[in-house]
Formats: sequence, structure tokens, C-alpha cells
Amino acid sequence: MKRLLIFGLVGPTIGFLLAVLTAAALGFWPSGGPALADLFADAFAAGVVPAVLTGCVDGHLASRTGLGRRILLTPAAGYFICVVVGLVFLNYKLPIVAIMIFALYGMIAAAACSAIASRAVGKDMK
Repeated sequence: MKRLLIFGLVGPTIGFLLAVLTAAALGFWPSGGPALADLFADAFAAGVVPAVLTGCVDGHLASRTGLGRRILLTPAAGYFICVVVGLVFLNYKLPIVAIMIFALYGMIAAAACSAIASRAVGKDMK
């Protein structure tokens, strides 16, 4: 349960931070607090389902593999889950390049959440 909470809360937050950093790097800084709050709400709404599903995959991998292999497999699963969720739910709103960027954010968040969960839960196979 801790693992799913970590993935469900930390994952979309990391995705939000990556989206803000990408927007700032491209010169599209959101103007004001309401725009950032809207971006956070959108990032959380779009990212919570893939994050929790990736947390389930990470929990399964934690009982079967060691930390090194899990840190490689969980981001791959996160990328795949984000692509599927992006194509199914966000297909009519976003171009394919945006879905791939969304999946890249999911991959980075999955790696970070997997590392955090391994320290917090501590039930990894050695």
C-alpha cells in the first residue's frame, strides 16, 4: 500500500515538475499562480492512473527481482503504460509527439518512485 501511495502522489508531482521545466526551457513559462495550479491539476489528473498502474508493476517486480533489474524494468513499464493511457484517453486532445513526451515523463517518474519505494518499503528480493 505504501508503494502505491508513493507512486500515486510522487509520480504525478514529478511529471508536473518536468512539464514546468520543459515549458521554461522552451520559453513558455506559465504566467501567474492560477496557470501553475491548472497545470498541476492537469498533470495530476493525467498522471495518477499510469502512476498507480506502474506502482502495481513495481510491487510485483519487487517480490520477483532485485533492485538493479527492477530499476530498469519499472521505467520501461511506466513508459509503456503511459503510451497506452495516452493513446486511449488523450488521443483526441494531443498529437503523438506530446504523448511520447508524456510517456518519457512517466518513465523518469517511475524510476524515481521505484527508488523511493525501495527505501520506504524495504521488501525487495535480495
